[in-house]
Amino acid sequence: MRQPAASGVLIYASQLDRMSVFYQRVLGLREVHADAVHRVLASADGADEVREVTIMGDKSVPYAVLKKVMATCTDADYSKVSLAVVEKESVAGGATA
Repeated sequence: MRQPAASGVLIYASQLDRMSVFYQRVLGLREVHADAVHRVLASADGADEVREVTIMGDKSVPYAVLKKVMATCTDADYSKVSLAVVEKESVAGGATA
């Protein structure tokens, strides 16, 4: 039987240390991975749970950054990494905006 996913946060921000401390304190998360440009935080409980993360971005995010974020998640033992995309709205006649 599949277990519930652990909660987690992937931080990619200009004030990385400040944001990491904020989420650790407010949400009670622990740091599971850190490098110069990312922090991965996870819930303190459920070490044996399936860990999922969904990465959201838009077309302005360079592929190299996306690839680094995905690798960071894998290094932090997230076994299910998903990408979320938003489809363009359809306008009359089937064209996309």
